[in-house]
Amino acid sequence: MEAPEYSYTSLTTPDSIRLLVLNPSKDTNEDPVCKIREIQLKNPSDVDFEALSYTWGPLVFDQDLYLGRSRYKVTKSLHSALRYLRFPDKPRVIWVDAICINQNDNAEKSQQLELMATIYKTASCVLVWLGVDNGSTTKIAFQVASCLHDTACALNLPSLEPGLSDVIPTKQSRFRDDLFHDHDSSFKDTVQRLDTGPLISVLARDWFSRTWTIQEIILADRAVAHCGHQSIGWEALATAAYILLRVFILCYNPGDPAVGAQEKVSIQNAGACALVRSEHYNRQYLARLSPEDEPEHKIVSFRDICSYAYEFRARGCGDDRDRIFALMSMQISPRSHLRADYTCSVEEVYTEFTREALRAGYTGILDYAGLGYRDLSNVALADNTLPSWALELRLSRLPILKELFHTLGLVPGLPWGYADTYWPAQPQIQVSQDRHRIYLMGLAVDQVNSANFKFRSRPNHENDGRTLVAAEWITLCLMQLCKTHSLNEKYPAGVEEFNLEAFARTMTADGCFSIEANRVKRRCDPTPHILGEVVKYLENSSSGSPNCREDLKQYLEFAYSVYIRCAFYCTNGGLMGLGPPITRPGDIIVKFEALLWPTILRPVPDSEDYQILGQCYLHGYMLGDKKLEGTRKRYSIV
Repeated sequence: MEAPEYSYTSLTTPDSIRLLVLNPSKDTNEDPVCKIREIQLKNPSDVDFEALSYTWGPLVFDQDLYLGRSRYKVTKSLHSALRYLRFPDKPRVIWVDAICINQNDNAEKSQQLELMATIYKTASCVLVWLGVDNGSTTKIAFQVASCLHDTACALNLPSLEPGLSDVIPTKQSRFRDDLFHDHDSSFKDTVQRLDTGPLISVLARDWFSRTWTIQEIILADRAVAHCGHQSIGWEALATAAYILLRVFILCYNPGDPAVGAQEKVSIQNAGACALVRSEHYNRQYLARLSPEDEPEHKIVSFRDICSYAYEFRARGCGDDRDRIFALMSMQISPRSHLRADYTCSVEEVYTEFTREALRAGYTGILDYAGLGYRDLSNVALADNTLPSWALELRLSRLPILKELFHTLGLVPGLPWGYADTYWPAQPQIQVSQDRHRIYLMGLAVDQVNSANFKFRSRPNHENDGRTLVAAEWITLCLMQLCKTHSLNEKYPAGVEEFNLEAFARTMTADGCFSIEANRVKRRCDPTPHILGEVVKYLENSSSGSPNCREDLKQYLEFAYSVYIRCAFYCTNGGLMGLGPPITRPGDIIVKFEALLWPTILRPVPDSEDYQILGQCYLHGYMLGDKKLEGTRKRYSIV
């Protein structure tokens, strides 16, 4: 007689959770046999349990396990995890989301999601299931990871795991990134000696590309990665991933056929995951050093959640609402009104999250806002009801300035060095009762009178192809500039320079500047004659004999990074800059009190409302060379 299907009974209290008691077995081919146990999280000492972190895989529930005398259908991924993770001689108590939460009860699902942060923090260990073993490949991968970890330990470098070593009390007060940087050449030599292919293959597994796994590893006090019968401590795997990421950035060559796209993604995903977990514990440790902090300590702030959401925006996610819900459960605060409510649409979830962040004082979330970063060719996104100021996570683009700095390995300092002298300490922002509207105070700086859109040619964007694209784009923009500007006139803002020099700098966002020790640092600082060389290079390329000197190549590579992200624009006041690709004449440039960078707005026809297109580069003002002037007013943003 076939066993009946399992039927859930309701949990008895709001802080109750179910645990899976996994019976022992030495046979990995045998269906798992388990039972369900209910506990209350307010008494976690009553039972010692572990938590499983895994990916669901294809949602095909065709594998059997047994809960008592009842049959329960699970996915192949979970079935294999339970078969390999059970002990041979004693029961193992595990929290597993797919079984311990009634997935058919949305009310219970929403309520249990609020407990997930506590569950993963309370668990004695988080079991990271990466999948079944691929013969000897996984064993080699974990040996390589251990070797890289041992290399870091031999150099007395800090752990990526929680603990006092996360903050290094040196005289220079340097943190981990600086210390690892001193040994990048050693790491490069070590990586080149090792066969890192198997490790890269492990890091390419689905676990590293899913949204829910972020919070699960961040919150774990202890974690062990499992791949079939092989296992490794998360500290070793995370350190190895971080080292690979550093070497990858150090040696990155976009045209290198030996580095595949999947390898790049796997290293970046794994390295970023290691860093997020490590940085979270740094903050926790520093918070413990500050007893004056309010006792209601948020595990993760709105700023962190927003940063994590964008850091992992390309991760797989079956439900786009979970891009917020998966991270939101880490933000524990009685004052937060946010709840994981699956009756809300994606647009409602993203809008309410943004409103809550603004109410909590995190105005930086607006740095990610704007229609210019959305795929407006996608009808589902273009026609939705998401306000222009709300966070949008259903795409893989960063705001242009953040992406430029991120891609080129720079950390922007604080421009607007004069800001404290005339901006209010508390920027004025009002979250309207109308859920689709906010009000921001700012200066109306100027209006766009011409903008350069992308030309349609799609040549080979590798090596010489990129420099040719950049040269053609610069030439087209220069032709546009000549229609409204005299190249020999002085530029109306910033340092003493002529329009031609200002244009050359604008094409690379002023060399993609950063600020270190209160000094401007540029990765690219073009000479006044660079534009003549660009035109000559383009002419020679048409005859089949291009000659690109190293300084010109660097300039064009930077310009290409700008080209693929930005539109060049000019203003009524003679200014020039870079904005979102959809920038057009009639758009206005505003410096909001609440935001670091200038913003381009588009007036809504027949109304007093505006839409945010996105942040922009405005040449001559980014480093505080000249104080912004304009009319201060309140803007209604929809």
